[in-house]
Amino acid sequence: MRATDDVFHVVFVCAGNRFRSVLAEHRLRQATSGLPVHVSSLGTMNESGVPALADAVELGAAAGFDLGEHRSNTLLGQDLSDADLVVGFERNHVASAVVEASAPREKTFGVYELAELLARIEPPNDLPPVEQAREAVSRAHEARIAGARPFRVLGDPVGRGRSVAAETAEQVGDQTARIAFGLFGVRPLAES
Repeated sequence: MRATDDVFHVVFVCAGNRFRSVLAEHRLRQATSGLPVHVSSLGTMNESGVPALADAVELGAAAGFDLGEHRSNTLLGQDLSDADLVVGFERNHVASAVVEASAPREKTFGVYELAELLARIEPPNDLPPVEQAREAVSRAHEARIAGARPFRVLGDPVGRGRSVAAETAEQVGDQTARIAFGLFGVRPLAES
């Protein structure tokens, strides 16, 4: 990945890139429509080209986006050193992004961690969108250093039934909306 100064690059990382990260990718893309933001997603497992899980496709459709064409991509062999923001759902996602894909530690967070940190900082509202988001990430990292909190996991719903999948998708949506607001001051269309 080669980031550019005029586009904010976000990467979501989960295990298989078939549920959590792909839902977050599309939720953030939807929330930041019209802004100079590029969103992608990857999985820590060494599998590429596998479709999104059926529950993800169905829950995505209910949220207004089509995951039918999604195919998983692996973190292995990726270079995330230029990413503006990398977000994982479990501690090993964050660690893998940093260790295996050179994601900058100061720009790599857990999904709950980032949403909570962004809610605690003073948002830099007087900057252009990309600069505003980069400054928000920097301030979130500073807040993380100042007061570490336990890492909260947004667990994998695979094999745990439809109700857990729906609950997980809702949490992914909620946390992604909080992140979009903390970075860009935007709310999802349903909340506008």
